[in-house]
Amino acid sequence: KLYLGKVWNAQPWFFGIEGYAPLSEIETKLFGADLGRLSWSTTASSLSRHNLLNHNEFINYCEGQDPKTDPEIHARIQRALRSTESQEKIFTLVDTYTMTATLFAAVKPPVAVLACGEEGGMQRALLCSYDWTNNTMYRETVLRIETPAYWRMSPIRRVRLGLQTRAKVG
Repeated sequence: KLYLGKVWNAQPWFFGIEGYAPLSEIETKLFGADLGRLSWSTTASSLSRHNLLNHNEFINYCEGQDPKTDPEIHARIQRALRSTESQEKIFTLVDTYTMTATLFAAVKPPVAVLACGEEGGMQRALLCSYDWTNNTMYRETVLRIETPAYWRMSPIRRVRLGLQTRAKVG
């Protein structure tokens, strides 16, 4: 029997995808079927879009909207398809714990998420690429992640962090 209810005690993972992909395609590739469990993040990146839903005078909440519906973001996605190595690319980050997807821009593909601050009830996270020649993580972009996802992360003792990518420094 197939149960289609809420997911409990899911293993938290971040999956990165280069480019934009519709939620139905992401969910089918990751979980084998599109059951409508993934949603777009509301305010995680500068490319996130949302609608304010008013249920009554006391309850208002935001619902994530597909960023591609914004003409400006759609144009950025199209430009990123033709980008060179040193130009901005579009990526999609999928969080299997909160079941959200976030569209963001970066020059190099991030390989790590470093949570390093808090603002407005959400955690600030640096998405970093890695340069093996000098063992340094470089900040590619900053996202806001939900606190429950942060609680599931493992701490590290230290990290070598560059705030500008090597291409920008050199």
